[in-house]
Amino acid sequence: MLNLLHFAMAILSKGYKRYYATIILVTAAILFYLTAYFLCPSVPVVDRLGWWGWWDQSLYIKSVAALARLDFRPEVHLYPIGYPAMGAIFYGITPLHPLLVPDIFFLVVIVVSLYSIYSRFISQGESIILVFATIFLHKSVLTNLVIPWSTIPTHALTYVIIYLLLFRQYKAINVIVAYICVTVIYWCRPGDILFVVPFFIFSIVNVDDKAGISSRLKTAILSLLPVLGVVLVVNRLFYGSYVLTPYLTAVSGGGFSLDNVPYKAYMIFIESSSFSGISCDSLLRYFPWGVLIGPGLVYALRQDRWRILTLIVSLLTPLLFYLSYNDFDYSTVFKYQVIHYIGWTFPLWALFGFLTVRYACLLSWKVFGPALALPILLVLFLRLDVATVKCDCDVYAASSEAPSRESRSSAIVRYTGGEKVILRVKFNAPGGVNGFYLSEWPWGDAGNTLSLIGDDKVMTPLRDYKLFNSSSGVVILFTRARSFNTLALSVNTGDYKTFTIYRPEFFRLGFDVWKPWAIF
Repeated sequence: MLNLLHFAMAILSKGYKRYYATIILVTAAILFYLTAYFLCPSVPVVDRLGWWGWWDQSLYIKSVAALARLDFRPEVHLYPIGYPAMGAIFYGITPLHPLLVPDIFFLVVIVVSLYSIYSRFISQGESIILVFATIFLHKSVLTNLVIPWSTIPTHALTYVIIYLLLFRQYKAINVIVAYICVTVIYWCRPGDILFVVPFFIFSIVNVDDKAGISSRLKTAILSLLPVLGVVLVVNRLFYGSYVLTPYLTAVSGGGFSLDNVPYKAYMIFIESSSFSGISCDSLLRYFPWGVLIGPGLVYALRQDRWRILTLIVSLLTPLLFYLSYNDFDYSTVFKYQVIHYIGWTFPLWALFGFLTVRYACLLSWKVFGPALALPILLVLFLRLDVATVKCDCDVYAASSEAPSRESRSSAIVRYTGGEKVILRVKFNAPGGVNGFYLSEWPWGDAGNTLSLIGDDKVMTPLRDYKLFNSSSGVVILFTRARSFNTLALSVNTGDYKTFTIYRPEFFRLGFDVWKPWAIF
């Protein structure tokens, strides 16, 4: 935001001729954005709710309308009030598009900040091309700037913090503005402040004389205290709690797990069909230039090691954070636009890919070759191994009329409604299992809900397991490898449709290296 202010002041004081490129870039960006906004199939119009009918966006507009009439009741505001408060300013003027003006403002912040960051590594012309290529030429990035999400302001202000603390000379005013940005980020998406922490640490320790660290630390603390005080007081007055808001309570309910992170990363970035049998989009398909990042990263590290290492840590932090979040997976990244959680990282990763093409000739083959070959080889030869676990299962099933036991047949029960345990498996799987498949599960029947009981303890959806579609039925993935003495499955259905439950097929996840010579 400060660099945007500098730009505006420079135009007024020195004339606009020096800033032709930036003026053209911002003007073109706004025109492109408005075109994409009003051409979006989901844009709200008078006789159609559009995205305001979606779950997240419906809560945004509800909060916007409430704030516009000064309704501060906590039950009306599930999401943090920062983003809706911006829309409340314009709600009386344009109730269908109250967040359009704030989003255009943050688009300009994104464009100018990215341009300023890119210009540290490449020419002005190349920076303009890269800004448009990373924002306007890719559907997933542009879509998530058009559709109202609270990540739009947080991503814009993250770029501002990167520019101020990482690529500008240290000044107290930069730190103060950065902390103001952190405050706004917190009031929009509290968890996103984790991703900018490395930049504040860098601004404190990046000194020529160690004696200067104490002075910078003092400035940081004095800047943080009033921000922290305001946040705590507002939370207390608004929600009755200093920290635990309804949003944080809802998000934390899904839980985090590190056990499945490698497998989820493979399914999100490379492919998921080997797990589910269903071909879903992957990030590599959307961003194939990802395999080019390595050599450019090496080049950038050689130019400015500590700044780039700080940037890399910040770019990897949201990936680890959201990959460990139980409700972030291949089925939600594109279907429910969850890609917007990590959308701000792609333009910066793209910079390293561009540096690979731009400066490849300056790197020796000993550096360039392995840095380029390793990700390509991983993509081509690394495979997700979904191994069937041979459990000696005794299956007990209860039908709608009378309990029955069929421990050897594959089809074990025909179910005609009600609420009961319909499947109980007694087994011993040394080393645990990651989940199981149920063939021909009637996924989509109205009212069907499933619950699992492991060793007489009810398992919590998302926190303990997640249910996915598969090509043959449904797959249940545990958030960590589990071993049970008994596992029971119960179903509550209100439609009384008859369906057949088959013996579950348990599996264990791992990785395998594809050996092309093995086919001969």
